[in-house]
Amino acid sequence: MFKGALTLITFVLLLVGAPTSFAATDCVINRAYFEDKTAQMTFEQAKDQTYKPAGVMLAEGFSGSAFWLRLEIDPAICGGVDGANRLERDLIVRIQPGCFLDEIQLFDPAYSKSNNRIVGDQYAWDANEYPSLNFNFKIPEGVASRYIWLRMQTTSTSLMRVQVFNTQDITAVDRTQEFGFALYISLLAIVFLWALGIWVIDRDRLVGVFVINQFAALIHASVVMGYFKIFLSPYVDPQLSDLLSSVVILFFAFAIAMFHFNFYHQFDSKKWFNAIFIGCMCLFPINLLLLFTDKARLALNINLLGLWTLSFVLLFIPFFGINWQKLNKPILSKYMLLAVYLISNLLGWLNLLPALGYFSGNAFTPYTGLAYGLITGVVFLMLLQHRYRTTQEEKIFEVSQANANAQFEKERREEQGKFLTMLTHELKTPLSVLRMGFNSRESFDKFEGHIDQAIMDMNNIVERCVMADKFDGRALSITKEPCDIKQVVNEISQIYEGRAVFLIQGPANLIVNTDAHLFRTVLVNLIDNAAKYGKEGMPIEIDFSSHAIGDQPWICVSVANYPGNAGMPDDKQVFSKYYRAPKAYEKTGSGLGLYLIQNISAALGAQLAYKPDLGKVIFSLKMPINGDS
Repeated sequence: MFKGALTLITFVLLLVGAPTSFAATDCVINRAYFEDKTAQMTFEQAKDQTYKPAGVMLAEGFSGSAFWLRLEIDPAICGGVDGANRLERDLIVRIQPGCFLDEIQLFDPAYSKSNNRIVGDQYAWDANEYPSLNFNFKIPEGVASRYIWLRMQTTSTSLMRVQVFNTQDITAVDRTQEFGFALYISLLAIVFLWALGIWVIDRDRLVGVFVINQFAALIHASVVMGYFKIFLSPYVDPQLSDLLSSVVILFFAFAIAMFHFNFYHQFDSKKWFNAIFIGCMCLFPINLLLLFTDKARLALNINLLGLWTLSFVLLFIPFFGINWQKLNKPILSKYMLLAVYLISNLLGWLNLLPALGYFSGNAFTPYTGLAYGLITGVVFLMLLQHRYRTTQEEKIFEVSQANANAQFEKERREEQGKFLTMLTHELKTPLSVLRMGFNSRESFDKFEGHIDQAIMDMNNIVERCVMADKFDGRALSITKEPCDIKQVVNEISQIYEGRAVFLIQGPANLIVNTDAHLFRTVLVNLIDNAAKYGKEGMPIEIDFSSHAIGDQPWICVSVANYPGNAGMPDDKQVFSKYYRAPKAYEKTGSGLGLYLIQNISAALGAQLAYKPDLGKVIFSLKMPINGDS
């Protein structure tokens, strides 16, 4: 993201330089100026004063003086052809920037005795003798070098660059400037519309403030470039147009302060830095009041000083104005934030300091402020886009987390419902047997066997519930030891003596290394199911043997029975929690047995499968003899 921003910044710097870098010949060979502090001198009085050498840019800050600029022009270097027609050819006096300057008056005593040739913000755009985004006069080329004078007075900054070109060069220079300005305005518009699109979707406060900031930057750029004045010219009086331009300039400074005030709220900025932002924003209504009470120069001067102060504050905030320890994943680091402001402020100062009159500046000076607006706009748009994506991802995560929690809660409630349904249903029968036994007036011995079975059934249900809870909580512990398969099977079959007939086949001394208790639990459940739901009078077949899978020896234990009234279990649900065949409810059970022993088998490294065959219910358990799967 920031590599792209750096590339764009480089492009913008080249773009800003484009209007001034075209290889055209300036006919001015000498520049000098004189400050008329009274602002009352006539041309006859001013032309003979002592003039100081002037650079490419006249930069005298906010002053009530009138400034006289004396230019020596040499037609011989303008690329024209010698001949009598030189007097018929024109040179164009080009004055930049095409804004801010209220009144510029031309004096060319060699060829014109008229002193009423005036252009500026206080005059209609049509007053320009050559139409362009700048202020322009036409003068004859002449046959020899001569002096011309310009008198400039303004309520804004006395920042002015004057060049003289022949008509061929001025056309090329102006087209280059117009292309650069149009491209710049287009980039600003893209940033504005992009930010507006984000705000329309998200309605985030910071993005909304950024949209206002970029709109202000767009209108401010149109003022500095001269488009604003040209657009309003047919509809609005020049004095009103000039006043509106000043309002735009003041509002742009206010929008900058407002955006950074809201931006730093994301960083938990300290209160005393926030007070500085609020102070800068409060300058806007004060300056508006000054502007509308004919104190435009003071208002615009205060406005620029406020921006200059704010630029320094922005450099110190990353170090002293933010509680970085309290931030969780800030969108910019301390030094990245400093780098952004250092680059943007350096560009801003190239415009601010000459405008305040602290040094003369150069050809780039009037437009470096434009580069500041676009660069900061692009950088902060990328930051807000990143912030928007991050926020959206967090919202999506929160929604998915909430859905997952809701689904988990739903499943938990369903699980609780199934558990309570099973518990209440399966405890009714043994409790009824107990109640009947204890309330019977006949001999207690008659019901002793039924009471013992009822207690055993309830104990089995409780044990299975406890075991299921251990599995759900991953609290099952395994202790492996040698275990004799035939011995375990014989011990379990003796428990069911008188209730079932067994056919047991398998070798003696078949030892497996496993958890004896859990292994016994698996076999007890399989044999108990066969005894409980198998067909009466038919034997339960228990087979066990060993065989090799690859290089590892395994044992296989199968328990088979013919189905009774409950029928064949559903092979897709047989190991599901709480599943019982529809007709199996005639017997007491929890629906947890097969679910538990499948999990126990997996924990032991074994494989438990249901494989019905030839009308038999067959469960097979395969496990490695050494206990390692």
